[in-house]
Amino acid sequence: MSAVPSGSTAFTYGFFVYGDSLLTDRIRTAAGVAEGTGSSSWTVDPPLPDGAYWWRAFAEDSLRRGPLSAARSFTVDQATGVEEADGSALAFALQPARPNPSREETVIRFLLPREGRVRADVFDAGGRAVRNLVRGRLGAGQQTLLWDGRDSRGREAPAGVYFVRVRTERETRSIKVVRVR
Repeated sequence: MSAVPSGSTAFTYGFFVYGDSLLTDRIRTAAGVAEGTGSSSWTVDPPLPDGAYWWRAFAEDSLRRGPLSAARSFTVDQATGVEEADGSALAFALQPARPNPSREETVIRFLLPREGRVRADVFDAGGRAVRNLVRGRLGAGQQTLLWDGRDSRGREAPAGVYFVRVRTERETRSIKVVRVR
């Protein structure tokens, strides 16, 4: 943690667990967790189903709460009974499209925690492929794609609901894009 509240020496800790990389779906919370020796921890109960999750922690005393830590991700795999922290502050995150709805081009941004193969495609509401935006290897970090509202043949896509699906070697995420005229 970058900072802890002052005014008291009796600290406790709190944890938030999220079901999405944008940290909008808080699924578990703990507060008042006692300080451990060298580290503090909390066991999520009831156990989480298999999948990827993100967590943040904070310290607090009797007067106030400190800032939230950077987000970290972990994976639950019930078959092996192992929860593995990826050790990285970065997690694959697909941000909402901007502008949305859009008359012209739409900006799609996502964060890659590590270099790897990426494929991004646009689909119509019926699930039909409209256009490929990227297929290849990208470096780690913030990525930006533009969809100009055209299909794979260069024709303007009609007004309607579309989905942009971004696949990495480890995850797949989708966002909705609305085209208006």
